[in-house]
Amino acid sequence: MQKIYADSKKLEDCVKQKLNFPSLLMMEHAALAMTNLVREIAEKEKISKNSDVNIFCGKGNNGADGFALARLLQNDFNVTVYCTENPATEEGKIQESFCKKLGVNIQRNYEDFFSTQKNNQKNFIIDCIYGIGFHGKLQENIQLLFAKLNSQKNAIRIACDVPSGLGSENCFNADFTVTMGCTKLKLYGDGAKNHVGKILIADLGISKQEFEMNEPDAYLIEEKDKILPFRKNKSSHKGNYGHSVIFCGEKPGAAILAATASMNFGSGLTSIINFQNKNRAALSQFKISPSLMLSSEIPAKTTCVLAGSGFVSFPKEEIECIEKWLNTANDEKQKSSKLAEENIQKKLKQNASKNRAVVFDAGILNAVEFIPFLENFNRLENVKIVLTPHLSEFLNFINNVKITISGFSYPQEISVKSLAENPEQKLELGKILNKIFPKTTIVVKSANTFIFRENECFIVTDGAQSLSKGGSGDILAGMITSLLAQGYSCKDAAITAVKAHAELSNLAGAESYNLTPEKMLTFIQENL
Repeated sequence: MQKIYADSKKLEDCVKQKLNFPSLLMMEHAALAMTNLVREIAEKEKISKNSDVNIFCGKGNNGADGFALARLLQNDFNVTVYCTENPATEEGKIQESFCKKLGVNIQRNYEDFFSTQKNNQKNFIIDCIYGIGFHGKLQENIQLLFAKLNSQKNAIRIACDVPSGLGSENCFNADFTVTMGCTKLKLYGDGAKNHVGKILIADLGISKQEFEMNEPDAYLIEEKDKILPFRKNKSSHKGNYGHSVIFCGEKPGAAILAATASMNFGSGLTSIINFQNKNRAALSQFKISPSLMLSSEIPAKTTCVLAGSGFVSFPKEEIECIEKWLNTANDEKQKSSKLAEENIQKKLKQNASKNRAVVFDAGILNAVEFIPFLENFNRLENVKIVLTPHLSEFLNFINNVKITISGFSYPQEISVKSLAENPEQKLELGKILNKIFPKTTIVVKSANTFIFRENECFIVTDGAQSLSKGGSGDILAGMITSLLAQGYSCKDAAITAVKAHAELSNLAGAESYNLTPEKMLTFIQENL
């Protein structure tokens, strides 16, 4: 896992104070990282030495990084610095003076760039205008500049630290972002995915361990963090891999997709619950795999239940049934713990890793009636709870908590757009909800999926736009259910399922329009 920070300036300040590490030295390493990237790309793309490197510098230390980069590249390429404003920081003034003494071409009118371009020749455009410190709205002239820079067809665009204006509608579009010292939370808003390109972390001249001395705000999930449910026990049987149960709602296709995903992802047994035979007619329209079982009640040896897929209205009776099932397990454990008989204690140890789990998805999360049930579930000792909302459901859930639970308030305006564009807001709200519901893991599905668990946040960025189709969320819910049924912790189940689910979209292709849930089910069988 990579550590992610909301405020990297705190880390830089700590390094300066603790190690007496000067800003100019950090700046040299930042510029060196960008220099190496430009040289690597030029070699790979066979870009000649007489090609243009155009560096756009602002007045702050992001611009100072740009001046340092110009100095390092001046002997390799035709380098020009275009100033949007004159340097205002001490470091910026020093770096500009170095460039002047060395004869680097510095232009005060950045519009001159567009009259000098050779449209048939590859070149570099490097954004060193604002960086992480930008807040507010972009000036109109800068918006026009970015629109023109983003439209340059033969340009390779690189952003220093973060694309300037990130979070605004007309920000710089980078093919590569070289972020300084550590991974920044700002890079993982949903809209940022269209602008950051490939993210690289620049070493600022000190070890990662020394630089990242503060607790991170979140973690970026990597391939090695995924723990697939491979079966290593040679003497196992189906009972070793749990029993997943998926409640069927008014739209049974969703439950069938979730149940099939659960079975394909390793659940030993999988049942679809048509509670009290409510949806018999609708369910009969579908062909159901013979590997799936049908029931009207929760089977005795169920280890994880999923409710929500395909539900149109709040299923109060079904939720009460789940509550009874969870309470029965809790009562049995409390009762058994008071008894001293050796056989009961032995049984408890055998079942310690098989605490009952429940996943709530889709429409259930929109209902205000759900909140009191969730509060009760969080009071139980041996229960695992996972919620899987998309952004709209997450917003509805927050609003329902605000209505139901006294003391919950949030000063900022919350909207689906603000949640998508502002990862800091999403992070703060997720951690608040973890405190209110301490035994609940929340998987907020979006372009970048955030997983909240016990005051920690984990981010999965691999999901592609090909997932944007009805049924994709049912597949994910089924995969999480399967892992919980097999005994995974909520954290490991959520991380592994979300990461694996994201990989399925890339097997089909990020821009694929024909990725269906059925194809995803096949991919689970054949590729994971």
